[in-house]
Amino acid sequence: MVQLVVHNIGGDTLELSLESTQALAELKEEVARRWHFPPPSQSLFLESVPLHDDASPLGALLGDGSGSDSGAAVVSLTLLVSLERICDDIRSRLRSTRTGGLKALSELAARSDCADDNGAGCRCGGAGSAMWSNALDLLRGASSDSLCAAIEAMRAATTPGDPFAVAALVGCLDDPHARTRCMAAEGLGDLATQASDADDAGGAMTKALGALCALLGDALPLVRCAAAAALARAMPKRGAEDPLAALAARLGDSDAAVRKAVEAALVKLAGEGRQNAISAVLARLTDDDARIRHRAVTVIGRAAAAADGACAFQALQDSLDDQDVAVRLEALSALAAIAAAQVGPGAETAVAAISRRALSDDEDHVRATAIALLGELASGPCGEGALGTIARQAMRDCLADFGAMSVDTLRRAVRALGAVVRRGGDWAAELLLGLLQASDGCDVVARCEALSALADFVSSTAVDSVAVSNVASSVVISALRDDDACVRRAAVLAVSKLGGFVWEETMYSLGERLEDDDPRVRCAAASAIARLAPRNDEKAMAAAAARLHHSDACVRRAAADALTSVADTEHWWGVVQAFGE
Repeated sequence: MVQLVVHNIGGDTLELSLESTQALAELKEEVARRWHFPPPSQSLFLESVPLHDDASPLGALLGDGSGSDSGAAVVSLTLLVSLERICDDIRSRLRSTRTGGLKALSELAARSDCADDNGAGCRCGGAGSAMWSNALDLLRGASSDSLCAAIEAMRAATTPGDPFAVAALVGCLDDPHARTRCMAAEGLGDLATQASDADDAGGAMTKALGALCALLGDALPLVRCAAAAALARAMPKRGAEDPLAALAARLGDSDAAVRKAVEAALVKLAGEGRQNAISAVLARLTDDDARIRHRAVTVIGRAAAAADGACAFQALQDSLDDQDVAVRLEALSALAAIAAAQVGPGAETAVAAISRRALSDDEDHVRATAIALLGELASGPCGEGALGTIARQAMRDCLADFGAMSVDTLRRAVRALGAVVRRGGDWAAELLLGLLQASDGCDVVARCEALSALADFVSSTAVDSVAVSNVASSVVISALRDDDACVRRAAVLAVSKLGGFVWEETMYSLGERLEDDDPRVRCAAASAIARLAPRNDEKAMAAAAARLHHSDACVRRAAADALTSVADTEHWWGVVQAFGE
């Protein structure tokens, strides 16, 4: 039996009795159980001689002084705690060894200020977080995997705003490995997320913000993205104008992923009510580069609803006068989003601003976009209230003169109205009827879109206005004899949507379309007859059979398709014989 007294540098002692045949590793396990120092961190000395071989028995290591009976002398050992062995394990190429080293480091840092079962303090000369910092310093120059694993373990073990951990991570921001720099930036963001202003009494996080701002200029886009995301989490509740300005400056980054990360960071900060975030972005609206102004408007638009800032709202309205088309379009979309969310009294002002742009912008694309946005607002969830009334009146004002519109603007306006009409909007259907009834010189594509939308409107079960529905049906049917083949085909397709109740009104016109000069109209007419006519309808069969002897083979083919679709076999053969071969 070996009688041992272990001393640590704090002056504490531990008395142990072990067999001389037990290995040094077992002694270290017993010390770890009592004093909570993991075995890899223990360095034991006999006088000034270090004991290295963990596998050797104690009797061999301690020599004759260990004794073998109860009267033997007591052996005194000194314990020092060291990180070198742990860091060697973390550097190992073996994953199991690295895992063991990280586990030992976590235990050492977490229990460095604990007390043992007897109340004896286990002081190791530094706080747990300082151990992490020292370990990271020792790991400098190691592989990226080793250092990143240590950073990940430290992030899980340290408290928010820990100055030692923050300092250690700041030191890793200049590591040559990009992955290490990203991990360190993410770790700083995590440490600051839950930290309060009191946690930064020593200014550690303030220094970290400066280091993260510098990291925004890293050569690699991946690292710049990590820095932007970390700044969004690490920013204090007040002040920090310099980091915000650094973020806003990166709206002009050459990499799309970085720009997206910066936009997300600024939107998050503005959404948390930090007006200085909006102010930093507003400063970019005067940039000479239109792309930066465009991204600034994007951020302001996404953050305006959450921040509820009057300055942001005014900036969006001012951006409607920007010389760049893309900036004006982005400002329109942002104002429409604010109006749709009905954010305060500014919603009605936003609709008015969109309306003015729809009437006065020099670019067709901008005017058409404004009209489309008004249509969405008029038919959306907010369309029932005062906001919807303003949007509908603005649409009427914009579309008062179809003839004055460019082709692109007219088409997009009709498309927007069609979307409203399909939701049962009577007022939009009236506007489309006005277009079709005054269609001299009107764009063919716009008229076709209007016919399709009106047919959907009439066939919808949600339509309440019978008068508008009847007029729409008449206009669609009259378009079957339009001079333009595309319009006639669109009219045939529209009629087929109306259902069987229009069969009596349209059967002769559809029969005429079986002889149309355009093959697409003939095919559409045959399909419409098959869809609308009752099965074995005599008038439908007669209309088709009368054209079976037409001089044009294409007409005969369309008539045969219609006939075979409407009549059963036993009926259509008799009809064919009645009208000749």
